[in-house]
Amino acid sequence: DNCSNGLQEILRNATWNRPLPPALQHLLRGLDKAVRKKAHLGNAGQLVIEPRVYLAIASMGPDCVRTICEIGFNAGHSAAMWLFAAPTAHVYMFDLWYRPQANEAGQRYIETAMPGARERLHILKGNSKYSVMDFHSANPLVKCDIISVDGGHDYEDAYVDLQNMWFLANPEFHVLFLDDTNCEGSWCDGVMKALRAHEAQRRVRVLEGWSERWGREKGAYRGLTVLQYIK
Repeated sequence: DNCSNGLQEILRNATWNRPLPPALQHLLRGLDKAVRKKAHLGNAGQLVIEPRVYLAIASMGPDCVRTICEIGFNAGHSAAMWLFAAPTAHVYMFDLWYRPQANEAGQRYIETAMPGARERLHILKGNSKYSVMDFHSANPLVKCDIISVDGGHDYEDAYVDLQNMWFLANPEFHVLFLDDTNCEGSWCDGVMKALRAHEAQRRVRVLEGWSERWGREKGAYRGLTVLQYIK
């Protein structure tokens, strides 16, 4: 169909490989400033490939992207990208909310800087091992066209997150992003093991993947994998 063909075009011809629009760059710089003095982890805004891929796929239009669901809000960088790229989509973010200063500063900035964000951004606080299935039970008709898993990095957390988000995937068309893959390091090992387990069980199929340098530390890389669930 048109959505699947559009996705293949983006990945096959690397049409995602374009600089971020100035308006989005400005938005992310403002978000950085808002959370600068708060404790927060690395984020998608610090990378090059990941935000470009996010933007290209989330910009496929409302016929393809109406609902976006992600595990991992942190300071809100990816949430801001989703809201910017898909200006009519609803964005559901599952987050442990264990860094409340950064979490809340990011949420406040997004809801202030982006018109309509208060109505379209939905934050579900708590452990995603339980909150995803609780949400699905309460909202069985909500299906996600874009799913991003960027939660816990140990094997069990990543495995369960991948398993649970299957229930939210739109069976007609969806894209699954798995962060911290195609890389080496403590933040990647458990996630890669979980991905391999789901591949072996034929629950997911890999469409594309990348790795890129992250930070100033020698040998520090982060990566991204684009997948779909097998339904």
